[in-house]
Amino acid sequence: MQIILSLFFSLLFGALSAYIAAKRQRRALLWLFLGFLGGIFALLVVLLLPTPKDPVMDDTLSNWINTKGKKAVKPSLAVEVPKEWASKEWYYVDAERKAIGPVGFSKIEALYDEASITEETLVWYEGLPNWKKIEEIDGLF
Repeated sequence: MQIILSLFFSLLFGALSAYIAAKRQRRALLWLFLGFLGGIFALLVVLLLPTPKDPVMDDTLSNWINTKGKKAVKPSLAVEVPKEWASKEWYYVDAERKAIGPVGFSKIEALYDEASITEETLVWYEGLPNWKKIEEIDGLF
């Protein structure tokens, strides 16, 4: 009975560590094993680690966790960007609800590609009457 309980809790800590790691832009598969072997200690470490500036999500488990229930493939940015958008200074609201900007449209594209901003992110540029979600601007992404 003790072996079964030990395996259950090892799997539980492994799964929790992997889930939290993927949400914090880290390798979920690595943290699955660390959580399985290290238990509560691995879970505490992944909770205390800061989110990296450059995401390290190159395993299939991280991608699966972060795309579950969402579109797995982002729309292509191969469409030509209207001159109006390319020449404007853009502002966006970050995760901490602070307005960031001005930035060029290429920066907005890069942030969208790396999933730092999403379709729900509010953006604004001069000429736009109000802040709008990215998904509300036709043809943006």
